[in-house]
Amino acid sequence: MFLKERNYLQVLNSETGNLRKGKYFSSGRLMNLEIKECRNAEIVKHLVYELRKLENAFDIELKDAKEITEKLVKWMNKKLKSPNTFLFVAFYKNKAIAYIFGWIEKRSKNYWKENKYGYICDLFVKKEFRRKGIGKILLEKAENWFKEKRIKSVHLEAYAENPYIGFYEKMKYKKLSIRFVKHFSQNN
Repeated sequence: MFLKERNYLQVLNSETGNLRKGKYFSSGRLMNLEIKECRNAEIVKHLVYELRKLENAFDIELKDAKEITEKLVKWMNKKLKSPNTFLFVAFYKNKAIAYIFGWIEKRSKNYWKENKYGYICDLFVKKEFRRKGIGKILLEKAENWFKEKRIKSVHLEAYAENPYIGFYEKMKYKKLSIRFVKHFSQNN
């Protein structure tokens, strides 16, 4: 039995907070993953930088990752002062390897049936830990957080070139709208 279990990852059950086992990591060794809610984004600064580097490849309008990471972390910390904002971080061997960041967004009841919805701003998993179920664990943790707050829908955005769009579809997210952009050259 031990030989079979060593290919399993111990993770926190997002609903009960208890450890559960699942086939998330198959390197042949036991990996302990800890999910914590954090109120200081400095802990994920290196991950924010990595995510922004990836986004730079998708969007030429974004400032360079080096230039904006510090500002983004400060902005995240400002948002985290609200009880309607969360930052869940996955730790492996006491190092942050993934995070999800989101909040409750308000909108006019004049137009929408519900005046609040959940918004996921960032979901990022370090490259060497991808495709091991960590993103799913974090997304489920965020969804449960929203459900506890009686939020009825969750929104997120992804770049059209993002190779992980299929992950969101697998998690039952539906494409809602398409945003277009046209860049003008200096000659036009």
